[in-house]
Amino acid sequence: MKITPLNVLLATTFLSTSAVAQTVPEINANYLNSLTGEKVTWEELSTSGEDTVQIGDKYYKYTYHKPDNYTETSERIDGTLSSADVTDVVFKGISSTSSGGAISNTETNLSNIKSDFIDNNAYTGGAIDNVYRSNIGSIVGYFIGNYSEWSTGAIFNSGTTGDIIGDFIDNSANGWGAGAILNDEETPVIGNITGDFIGNRVIQTSGGKYYFGGGAIWNAGYINNITGNFIGNYVKSSSTAFGGAMF
Repeated sequence: MKITPLNVLLATTFLSTSAVAQTVPEINANYLNSLTGEKVTWEELSTSGEDTVQIGDKYYKYTYHKPDNYTETSERIDGTLSSADVTDVVFKGISSTSSGGAISNTETNLSNIKSDFIDNNAYTGGAIDNVYRSNIGSIVGYFIGNYSEWSTGAIFNSGTTGDIIGDFIDNSANGWGAGAILNDEETPVIGNITGDFIGNRVIQTSGGKYYFGGGAIWNAGYINNITGNFIGNYVKSSSTAFGGAMF
């Protein structure tokens, strides 16, 4: 993961009066590799396929490389995140019919998470659900291919979460909001978010909401700062849609 605060918007570059115009980079496999580092590598394909995102009229296949010191698990942390940090774990292929595919936290211990989340799914919060009035310290990791049947492909926050540092790739919600991160309404708080959001999406497949939004991020609470690149995120809905990148 390489944090590069370019703040790139593909369609338009928004500038304040004191800003200097930036050159929008060419999106190709080399550029994507420069963003995501050694853990995720990219190659361009001629057609769509497994582990592939579409950016414009091109297709890019990503490959995740597990670090040697990481332990892979298919066990879900359900209901309690203890005071111990969760470090160097790959949560992969975990499924939940409720919320939090890999981790559902109901505690206030401010545990830190430094792990990767690959291909997990849940009704809400495909990878992590930090429930109402619960606390998580910092979250550092890669979130790839996580999925929600209703809302939030990767992280659903209804409590307090510290800084989030990570790359979010190909996460999706087949419901009303947030392909990658949803910060719930009223009191929820997230510190700084730093990372790259590539190919995340919200696709409406059922009713229940009159609007849909947040291809990458949906914020209805408080987030301090957001720094990163947003590439190929979108919302697809037959109803009103907001925020291909952020809502």
